[in-house]
Amino acid sequence: MAGMPRVEADPGLDLALLRDGYARETARLASLGVDLSGDLAVERYIQAFDDLRSPIAYDHVPAEARQTCAALAASGGDTAVESFHRLVLLRLIEGFEARALRVGLPDWLRARTLAFLHDLQAGLWAKRRRLTLDQDSFLKDLAVCRLKLWPVGAELLDIASGVPRRPLLQGGAGHALAAFAYLSLSLRGFKPFYETHFDDRHAKGFSPDGYRDLYVTIGRLLRVAPMIKGVFSGSWWHDPAVAKISPNLAFLNELPLAGGARIFPLGTDPHTIKAATRLSQERAQRVQDGSYQPTNYLLVWGRDELLRWADRQTAGRA
Repeated sequence: MAGMPRVEADPGLDLALLRDGYARETARLASLGVDLSGDLAVERYIQAFDDLRSPIAYDHVPAEARQTCAALAASGGDTAVESFHRLVLLRLIEGFEARALRVGLPDWLRARTLAFLHDLQAGLWAKRRRLTLDQDSFLKDLAVCRLKLWPVGAELLDIASGVPRRPLLQGGAGHALAAFAYLSLSLRGFKPFYETHFDDRHAKGFSPDGYRDLYVTIGRLLRVAPMIKGVFSGSWWHDPAVAKISPNLAFLNELPLAGGARIFPLGTDPHTIKAATRLSQERAQRVQDGSYQPTNYLLVWGRDELLRWADRQTAGRA
């Protein structure tokens, strides 16, 4: 059907290559004096993430994992930490089939997810890639390998998240009250929700059509997940002021708002300012002259409204 996301042919998994990489990294760690048994076992590290309560953010790191990385760094610095993390990712990729079955990954998303994992594996030894807990790109890769995040097109989708309450208070009392009322009364709670996360390494779908397909895909997932209350995201680009300064980004709000989504301010901080000005000289200049204050906004799209919108999209393209 026109308008539905395209799924490439299933690339499969080359287990021989996975195991070869695993053997090389195991040997590297042995040369650094790292004993991969007991507290430093790869399976124990993975289990520490699997044991996290749900819903919880994809970038939350359990204390046990931080302790493991500290022990590795004491033995071999970042080299040991990154080598260990390659083992973790390779072991997770090797166990993809069992994990996909356990978390209920749909068959129609299988090929897309495997393609993501193939790209990840191919770049594991690239010099530019850093595999440490302070790198968001690594935490995203780890979350995809754990199937906490699913590759659904223009963004990654956290399949078990919840709208955080505290940031809402940073947007002002009136806005916070409106947000709490909407979530509590209209959507009947702050969790569980899907949550989208942008990853600029996989930004081929960053366009109006790409985001239309993204939300159609999310709608398809919502239909078989009746417990999920909708989808949300937090970003500086949901600020209504952005469309006036950078009209090419207007679709990021126009599309969901036209389908019944709501936005609420979350305040600002240095990270928001840096993110909003990183790729735009004009936005940076406006911050300097005081005509623009980058502000984080929460976008929430309830399941009923999104599903009605998705029905219109597929009916219009049938």
